[in-house]
Amino acid sequence: MSNVYFMSDPHWGHKAICKYRLFDTAEAHDELIFENVMSTIKKRDTLWILGDTCFTLDAIKYIREISSHAMKVNIVLGNHCTERGVTARDYLNAGDNISLYAIVSYHGFWLSHVPIHPQEMRNRKGNIHGHLHSTVVKDQYGHVDNKYRCVSMEHIQYTPMNFQDIKAEFNLEAK
Repeated sequence: MSNVYFMSDPHWGHKAICKYRLFDTAEAHDELIFENVMSTIKKRDTLWILGDTCFTLDAIKYIREISSHAMKVNIVLGNHCTERGVTARDYLNAGDNISLYAIVSYHGFWLSHVPIHPQEMRNRKGNIHGHLHSTVVKDQYGHVDNKYRCVSMEHIQYTPMNFQDIKAEFNLEAK
C-alpha cells in the first residue's frame, strides 16, 4: 500500500538554522530531518515538500537520495527554494520522479508554501502549507483557524506527516 506524506521548510543547507531551531549544528539538523524522511517514506510512497527545501546546491543531495527512495517527490517552491545559486532546474535534475509546483489543488485541499488568503479558499476543505514555522494561522477573533494545517518541521516533529492523519485533523473520512 502506498501513502502520501507532507512536510515543509526542511531548510537543508541553511547554515544559520541553529539560531532558530534547537540543534547543535546545521549538519545535525539536516541529517536528522533526512533520516526521519528516509525512515518514514517507503518505495511506493509520495512525498510533498511544501517549500524552503534546499539553501545550497550541495543540499540537493538530500532530494536526490529521497527521490531514489520514494515513488514520487513533489516540491511546491517556497520563498527560499531558489536562492544562493539553487535553481528550479537543480531540483528537476535531482531525479526523474520530481515535479515542481507553485500552488496545487489536491484532493480538495490547497497545497502551498505560504498560507493562502481565506477568501481564496473557495470550495476547498482546507490549506496544507508551510512557511510559518512555529506559528499558526488565526481567524479574525485571534483563534487558531482550523481550515489551515502547517506542516513546517517545527509542527510535525521534523518527520513527514501522513495525509490520512491530516485528513483526520480536518475530521474527514480517510479515503
